[in-house]
Amino acid sequence: MSMDTTECVDVAVEDWIDGVSYVQTKVTIYRDPAMYAEYEPLLEKIDEADALVAELEAEHAPEKSDDSALGEDGAASTFGAESSLGETEQVPKALADARARRDELIAEAEALYARYEANREVWHIRALDQDEIRELADDVGIPETPDPLRSGATAAQQKAYTRRVEKHIEDLRKAKEEVDLRGLARAVQSVEVAGETKAAPSLDGLRRVKSRPGGRRHIRDLTSALERITLQEVQIAAPHRAGA
Repeated sequence: MSMDTTECVDVAVEDWIDGVSYVQTKVTIYRDPAMYAEYEPLLEKIDEADALVAELEAEHAPEKSDDSALGEDGAASTFGAESSLGETEQVPKALADARARRDELIAEAEALYARYEANREVWHIRALDQDEIRELADDVGIPETPDPLRSGATAAQQKAYTRRVEKHIEDLRKAKEEVDLRGLARAVQSVEVAGETKAAPSLDGLRRVKSRPGGRRHIRDLTSALERITLQEVQIAAPHRAGA
């Protein structure tokens, strides 16, 4: 599972000096989404355990009467509370076991969620401007479109043309992936891992991210966030005079 949140953050002083305030975003990536798939069933088991505890508490609750339901202080008697004789009522074994099982499930869920959160990364990304995008496309190169098929082409020529078109589509896909990676290499400002801020990864570092389990999905999430903010209008930051 992966999740991204787009929000404007404070711009760097250097951006303000240059007169351009880039739109920025933060993308949260969970490196082990399968762990959350284990967490959700635990929540369901906790709900079931809660229901069982409530059922057993109702089943074994002391019977109330006008004379015995309330103690001298007017409080109702409950399991684990001291009786009017100063003794503690004994909790039925089935209820004690149900409570213990519920507590065990809660502890297991809390530990699992803590490990899930520890695998979280927060990527800080800035938008790219149009000049940067054109430069990236020029560096990678856009595959040339095959010449159109002439009328009266033979079946063999049509088959060969279809292969050229299919190869062109694949080349375009690879070129876009490369542009996306190089764009991220420029756009990523920093990455928070386990609460510690790391420097932005290099292009080779992003390739390693892509190759790790779930990495292609993570790169897609980062690219989608970058495309969203890049499509927004670039803001021009004007200095404010004191008292203005």
